[in-house]
Amino acid sequence: MGSVITLNDTTNQTKIEAAWFESEAKFRIITDALPQMVWSTLPNGYHDYFNRQWYQFTGVAVGTTDGDGWKKIFHPEDQNYATRLLSHSLATGEPYEIVYRLRHHSGEYRWTLGRALAVLSKSGTILRWMGTCTDIHEQKMAEEELKIASARKDEFLAMLAHELRNPLAPISAATQLLMASDNDKNKILEYGNILIRQVQHMTSLLDDLLDVSRVTRGVIELKRSDVDMKHVVSRAVEQTRPLFEERHQQVNVLVVSSPAYVRGDRTRLVQIVVNILSNAAKYSPQGGHIEVFLDVQNGEVITSIKDNGSGILPSLAPYI
Repeated sequence: MGSVITLNDTTNQTKIEAAWFESEAKFRIITDALPQMVWSTLPNGYHDYFNRQWYQFTGVAVGTTDGDGWKKIFHPEDQNYATRLLSHSLATGEPYEIVYRLRHHSGEYRWTLGRALAVLSKSGTILRWMGTCTDIHEQKMAEEELKIASARKDEFLAMLAHELRNPLAPISAATQLLMASDNDKNKILEYGNILIRQVQHMTSLLDDLLDVSRVTRGVIELKRSDVDMKHVVSRAVEQTRPLFEERHQQVNVLVVSSPAYVRGDRTRLVQIVVNILSNAAKYSPQGGHIEVFLDVQNGEVITSIKDNGSGILPSLAPYI
């Protein structure tokens, strides 16, 4: 009875395995040393690797985001979009790039930039995909703040341009009347006071323009003082009277005889009443009637304006 002894030379196989393990170890060391989250997928999109930073950022257990498990880490509103983009890249080989919200281990969703490129063989076949995720939350928030600040500034400048037109009409009218006053001292005094009041109002508005920095932060400082609402209504009617006269509209002002003081910003209060009166004039017919009421009830000053114009739909009132 004999025996057969087979000897196989495994030297090459051992070297190949050693080289593979060495390459794998280098890959993991390199990816773990990077500040970005690194991930890898097979050609079919199966996620088979995430580096240490991924697990530190998300706080999930190792291996739980393999395959399609990564989707649950994305914000629900971003999941479908991310899936569509990845599917497109897998089908075409085009680079994958997306900005989305990724759930941080704190529970907060943070804005993240995701990118991936295909690793190709010499023949051009996709071997796998290598991707990174970069936390850009602070940058994204700063961009949003800039957009909001820019929008606030644009809105403010548009409002200011509109508001600065209002005093121009009484200034122009008073100037023309002053020139035709035939040296009547009483008229000169009356029209001169109109000019002074409207110039002061414009100066206050221009002061706002010079402090646009507060506007971009959404901070408008109210300069509160004891304000007689009878004077506010008087100044507002004075500003808008040229508009009423142009449209041949009649304005009746009925104010209470008792004091009507409030604690507020005189310029802002005049702006409010002027805007309402301007709209009353614009949306009332030629020769229309506008009535302004000022009363004090139970310690509150009540200002109301009534016109015979088109009015406002009740459904729009909550948005004014």
